[in-house]
Amino acid sequence: MITKTNFEDMLCKSAELFSFSKKHTDLFVLLQTNTVTYQQLTVSHLHGTSSASARLSLKRLEASGYVEARTLSKHNNEKYYFLTANGRNWIRSAFPQGFLEQMKIAWSRRPPSGSQQILHRIRTNDFYFAYIAAKESIPRIWVLEHPLASKARCESSPARCDALFSGISRDYYIEQDNNSQSETVIRKKISQYADAGFFGLTQGPPPILIFCLSFPACTHAEGTAPFSTYRLLLKFCKLWKLLDQKHGIELDYEQFNNTLKASSLGVTVSNIDFLRLELIHKQHPDADTLIELIRLKNAYLADSGDSIELAHERDAFYRKRLKSHYYALYKAFSCLHASARRAVPLFVVPNHRLTAIMPFILKEELELGTKLRMYLLHQNLILDGWKYESPIAIPIGGSNNLYFFAGLSHPYLGYLILEIPYHDISALPRIEYNMKFLGGLQDVSFLFFTDRDLFSNLQDACWQNGCSRQHTVLASDIYHIFDQDEEISPMYQFDDDKDMHESCFEVDLFYGKLRTIRKEDVV
Repeated sequence: MITKTNFEDMLCKSAELFSFSKKHTDLFVLLQTNTVTYQQLTVSHLHGTSSASARLSLKRLEASGYVEARTLSKHNNEKYYFLTANGRNWIRSAFPQGFLEQMKIAWSRRPPSGSQQILHRIRTNDFYFAYIAAKESIPRIWVLEHPLASKARCESSPARCDALFSGISRDYYIEQDNNSQSETVIRKKISQYADAGFFGLTQGPPPILIFCLSFPACTHAEGTAPFSTYRLLLKFCKLWKLLDQKHGIELDYEQFNNTLKASSLGVTVSNIDFLRLELIHKQHPDADTLIELIRLKNAYLADSGDSIELAHERDAFYRKRLKSHYYALYKAFSCLHASARRAVPLFVVPNHRLTAIMPFILKEELELGTKLRMYLLHQNLILDGWKYESPIAIPIGGSNNLYFFAGLSHPYLGYLILEIPYHDISALPRIEYNMKFLGGLQDVSFLFFTDRDLFSNLQDACWQNGCSRQHTVLASDIYHIFDQDEEISPMYQFDDDKDMHESCFEVDLFYGKLRTIRKEDVV
């Protein structure tokens, strides 16, 4: 049974609706995002975790005339949906006008005409659907192609962000990079944000800039989308079951294949589909029985396009693009350094990991402090007396402070600094600057959250930036620290000899020190 999410409950309350259904949510979100795919609807968890439920909901809306579907033939036949005139009229009648005005709905916006533009729009919306997936999410203002402020009084075509997300206390500006933008284009965007006063001092919480990086799928079983494969396997599973029943035995793959080709049922299968099945079987040789093929079919049904294999593949693309297009930004723009020293993040994150990283990006909206406390509790840190802050300031004399992304402070045990290098590209320049003033402070420890494959890079960066023996340096895999269904990512410590070992916290009350010990030594 699919229940209402917090997002749906708050949508119903905010709009003051007496009756509410999944149709209200789907059409409202589609009105906000302009386009939607069934994969995105699956990621949002508005229809549970099954892609079949999300697909069925969109099919029903299409059959009712509220949405229309199109296919991106040049992009893995990805199907997307958008509102029809009937769908827009239904929303106008179902939701109060005042609420729709409050949400800054752009009624006139239509999907772009070109395939590249459509794909860019779809990938931009990944951010909002990843946010909706969080259990704390509520309806927020989501505006596509929002203009940036400009110093020029009469600018005919001001620069625009790809999307604007309005949070509790600040705005978030999203720039989508589909692995096609040159370094020149990215630097031009930074210049436009700088011209808009983006990286200067602000009276309240500063706005946050987020670059989202998307990469194509390259290694699915036979080069098709997961659901296409699922449909193919579903067809062969049905035929296999019929032949097993007809012959009264359990056929293996070779027997099934030969029997099907020789039977009257063989005319229902094209030569291309036979070839696709053969290719799938070569990649999954264990699928040699009907039971195993059914399991494989179900695996493809559960796959929204980001299998473990694909995710790792995209991780590699992400790391490569970080190095080639984003690392050098802090060398090119001095304004970024001042912003980094105030602990204002500049996120560069992969689309396929957005749900895992989202609590760090939307830290106020998704209760990052609570989540981090729970994680640290799992690492044996007794939280009594520790105060969480984001950003956190460390005084270094007079009225001078050093700022970090987040951290905990204790009146006797010192500071535990939390940073997310690489995903927040302001982190390493900030650490490099701050370490010049932290040399004499022995009660400062660092815990970094980042991609597990970047731990070795992080080690080198820590030592290059001045981390010494007096500073405890720890790291954890950012993609799994808030996992509900998996074991929470362990915490690793960097030794002076650059080896890593799994560690946990231990408080030495006698000396008033926060220490770490090897996990294997914990009784």
